[in-house]
Amino acid sequence: LGKYLATLTVFGIPVAVTALFGLVLRLFSDGSVLLGSIGSSLVAGISYLLLGALLIAICMFISSLTDSVVLAAVGGFAAVLVLYFMDYLVAITAYLDALFPNAAPLISFILLIVLCVLFALVAGLLSKSAMIGMIAAAASIIPLSGAYVIWGEHFAGLFSKVLTHLSAFATFSSMTLGAFSLSGIVFFLSAIFFCVYMTVQSLEKRRWNS
Repeated sequence: LGKYLATLTVFGIPVAVTALFGLVLRLFSDGSVLLGSIGSSLVAGISYLLLGALLIAICMFISSLTDSVVLAAVGGFAAVLVLYFMDYLVAITAYLDALFPNAAPLISFILLIVLCVLFALVAGLLSKSAMIGMIAAAASIIPLSGAYVIWGEHFAGLFSKVLTHLSAFATFSSMTLGAFSLSGIVFFLSAIFFCVYMTVQSLEKRRWNS
């Protein structure tokens, strides 16, 4: 937690300095800079700080899984890259749904299955247990398949909606427009807490195993 707060402080100082630019412009502009513009810039700065805090937490968690600095750096970069390209995947999925409207539910179902498999794979790697990975896969794929059999027509566009809700950069983009979003702040804080908690558990597990 100390390492995370120290890293967050180093990241937060320049963000805080940047957030003061609007106030400086207000003081030296004879009132031509509106308070609403300053508020919007502050909200954008807070959202940028939350995004950075989440990415730091994710990379710190990945670094706790290995003793190799190279693997930690590559893993962190890959995780951030995947999060960044989530929005592009949503756009591609929406394009496929529009191109093949009749197959849109099936496309969404297949992509959700792939997402469940990736989730199970991550669960298995984190726990270092193939059994836990298989249980996670079964617990997610079987209910999803049953839901598709019953409500298949409602699966159209579902994958895009799920990724949009999970996308940190999509939430960040909506907040940078200056709109204060309580749901966005809750999303970031929850994800940050989860990553830091998992980092602590990972280190505790390694400590007890050694």
